[in-house]
Order: sequence, then structure tokens, then C-alpha cells
Amino acid sequence: MEIKDYIKEYIKAGDPRSYRVFGRFLRERRQEAGKTLCSFADDLNISPTYLSDIEKGNRPVPDRLIDQLKGMLVISKEEEPYFYDLAYSSRCNHPDINEYLERTPSARMFLRLAMRKNLSDEEFMQYFNKMVAEKEKKEKDRSL
Repeated sequence: MEIKDYIKEYIKAGDPRSYRVFGRFLRERRQEAGKTLCSFADDLNISPTYLSDIEKGNRPVPDRLIDQLKGMLVISKEEEPYFYDLAYSSRCNHPDINEYLERTPSARMFLRLAMRKNLSDEEFMQYFNKMVAEKEKKEKDRSL
């Protein structure tokens, strides 16, 4: 299953603390890499019980392990934003985007307006994709 499918799964479930979804993603990727629970836990410098709890969805992944997991699971550049969203959603915390939101008032306003309008994920992505397409067109026009 692709990482985008895990994101769709926790959105569909309506559970912002998607412990179980991230845990299942982690377990499946670990198994695809041919790693046992014990050897992977050892590589992370945590106990197998602790890793098992994360994989079962009994605990969120700790912040200190997220970047380490990204490297160990060989997350591609394309998958990276989805990986961070899935991992941080398991904590209901998104520190990777806080700095951007702090320095970009219009992004905060856009999110608040989307929330007030109760945009679905699909509607939000339509607006986003339209903005990206317009930006890319402007950049292309400038380069001509």
C-alpha cells in the first residue's frame, strides 16, 4: 500500500490521533525491509515492547524517533510530506509546519477560512492544486 493510502485511511476514519494507522504503516514498512521487531527496535535504541506498542497503536511515535524512522524506512522525497503528516498526526502535533505558519500569516488565514467553510479534504486539495497550477504558470511565463 502506498503512503498516500494510509493518509486517506485516517482521514476517512475521522480520527486525528491516527496511532493505529501510523503503527500499521511502520510495521508493514519494517517487514518489507526484512527487519524483525527486535532488530528494528535495537536499531532505534528502544525496547521491542515499546516498538510493539507503537506498531499496535497503543502509543504515538515520539518526536525524537520520527527523523530516524524516515531514514531507516527509506522514505523518498515524494513520500516525505505524507510521512511527516502521518507520523505527526499520530501525536496530533505538527512541528514541521509550525515555523512556516508562524512566518506566513496568509497560510494561517487560509487554513482558518477553510475550517470555517468546513471544506472537505478533497475541496481543500482542489483549491491548493489550483493555486499551485497558477504559481507554476506564472513562473513559466516569467522564464519565457
